[in-house]
Amino acid sequence: MTEDITTDKHSHQAVPRWRRLLVPVAVGVIAFTLGVGASGSDDATASDEYKSLDQELATTLRELDDARQNVADLDSELATAEDTVSRLESDKERRESDADARQTRLDERAAKLDKRETALNELESDLETRASELDSLSEQLDDREAELEKRERASTQTIDDPPPVEEEPDDEPAEVYYKNCDAVRAAGKAPLRRGEPGYASHLDRDNDGIACE
Repeated sequence: MTEDITTDKHSHQAVPRWRRLLVPVAVGVIAFTLGVGASGSDDATASDEYKSLDQELATTLRELDDARQNVADLDSELATAEDTVSRLESDKERRESDADARQTRLDERAAKLDKRETALNELESDLETRASELDSLSEQLDDREAELEKRERASTQTIDDPPPVEEEPDDEPAEVYYKNCDAVRAAGKAPLRRGEPGYASHLDRDNDGIACE
């Protein structure tokens, strides 16, 4: 049974219906009993007014029991609701903790990826520098190769086309003979050395290889 609730005009608080019924009924029963006792009637409980009050009192007591049951049910529902709220709050805290842990892991992974990306960029820059150095070295090697090819061509041309050799005259000079050193001096050839045209042993008295000293 749903508890009938009204509002007290002075306190502005909810007042259950059984309270509104129980108080006047109880007051009525007490007043009726006092009135009957004062009049001295022995058949007071048999009167219609007493029966009506007794029925209202019984109804009010039943409503009171129902209200108490409703209160117990509401307490049970409240406890259940509080348990549900507690579970939801616990689940919320667990989810927030899991989310924080996941965020932390994601941040760590992002930091590692940033570090790896930085290392890759540095490696790429180093590779570009080395590639530039290799290109420069390759150009130098090409220049040296071209120079060597040029020198090889020049060397081959020199071997294939030797310079002209001066031809010696076919006519051999006539043999020169001097009778004595006077003749040598007169010809302006003194002194004569061994092997020169006109040298003779009779002109070299001391046989030292120099005649007409």
